[in-house]
Amino acid sequence: MDPASAFGIAAGVTQFVELSVKISLYLSNYIQTVIHAPKLSRELQQETCLVSLILEKLKSTLTTMDHSKITMGLTNTLNNVIDEFSTILTNMEKRIVKEGQLIQQLKWPFTEKENEKYLSTLERHKSTFTLALTIIQRFILTHVQRC
Repeated sequence: MDPASAFGIAAGVTQFVELSVKISLYLSNYIQTVIHAPKLSRELQQETCLVSLILEKLKSTLTTMDHSKITMGLTNTLNNVIDEFSTILTNMEKRIVKEGQLIQQLKWPFTEKENEKYLSTLERHKSTFTLALTIIQRFILTHVQRC
């Protein structure tokens, strides 16, 4: 992966780290104030938080690496996954009512089915980002051992 590609992915990831943390905090506030939050609401908030932690680690790994031998296929795949993840987070954020809108805050923004769908999607993306991070770190380790 050339430095420009790694930097581009890291820049994209930075945006989603901030957005996923923001969504996680909003969901946490909802869970505390909404009387009838669906049973998976806590898991959804925790999964969002976990994805943001993994994205932060992926971002820091990408910004510190200076290796150009990771295949372009990984770069393209990561870009595609990040684009898809962006759409999901943006849709979630649009549904979350911001502070100050008291009446809307009393209702959980997602149905139980939507909760399950988002939870499943976040788990899948978390696995993909974890795998990408593992591949990159393994490549770096192998490269360092050869030198």
